[in-house]
Amino acid sequence: MDKKLKPLGWLIMIFPLFLTVSCTKEKAEAIKIGAENFRMEAVEAVKKINFLLIQSISMPAESADAEIQRVAAELEKEEAVNASRIGFLIRDKDIGQRPADRMNQEFEKIEKGYYQFAAMFRSLPQGSYFARDAVKRAEKSAIQLTLQLMNFAGALKDYPVQFTARRVLLQERAKEAKQIKDSDSRRRFLTIVAGDLLRVRDEEEGAKKEAIAHCLNAAESGRLVADLIRNYDAMNVEDMLASVGNTLGFISEISGGQRDVISLLETYKTVEAQIREDPYWKEVLSLKIPE
Repeated sequence: MDKKLKPLGWLIMIFPLFLTVSCTKEKAEAIKIGAENFRMEAVEAVKKINFLLIQSISMPAESADAEIQRVAAELEKEEAVNASRIGFLIRDKDIGQRPADRMNQEFEKIEKGYYQFAAMFRSLPQGSYFARDAVKRAEKSAIQLTLQLMNFAGALKDYPVQFTARRVLLQERAKEAKQIKDSDSRRRFLTIVAGDLLRVRDEEEGAKKEAIAHCLNAAESGRLVADLIRNYDAMNVEDMLASVGNTLGFISEISGGQRDVISLLETYKTVEAQIREDPYWKEVLSLKIPE
């Protein structure tokens, strides 16, 4: 070969490798974007679920006067006052806080799983031709976390969300209103309480639908990442970025109230069943992740 042509021949041979490396880095970047969006959506969904559960077990704070009156009323009913009964009557003020604290700790663990998943991809754009191997190691986590969010959404649909503290306060107001002697005044105050009760009901239902929507947003983001990993070799960069864009658009529709959340939930039940029956995902879910 002519000496002048030798450098050109070498460049022709290695040019496809440069394209492969560059393409791999860009594909890894697309996966990273999807994984980070999944993390944000999933953490927000988990926070919404935690909020609803805390609201269901929270009781209104008791004022000092109300506490005195409660203990006095209980003492009056007691036939024999002993140490154990006294201990119960003057129980710690934070007794209702303990279940909430435990619940917060459990949901912090769940959140941590999504942070750890996104962290798997942080260094990929700096990676090399072999980024695919690093991506594939996260595949099982991607589909597991996606199914977890679908399960959360389904469980929320049948969960009786209640803002318990607000309900208790309104119950007390209703009792007070019923003690009013004048019938017109009593009816007027009960009507106000009834309006407040219905507003609480609507807010409970709205909060539930919002939490379900966040779960579906996150599940769709997770499904995207799982599909990008599954089709990593077959998809080009443009296809991957288009998939990310389509998913973000779909999420925007859900968040903007353009899709009925409950009907979407039924769709996702079908999607979940398809994932679990898919031979490819079955095999992935059965794999043991190396420590």
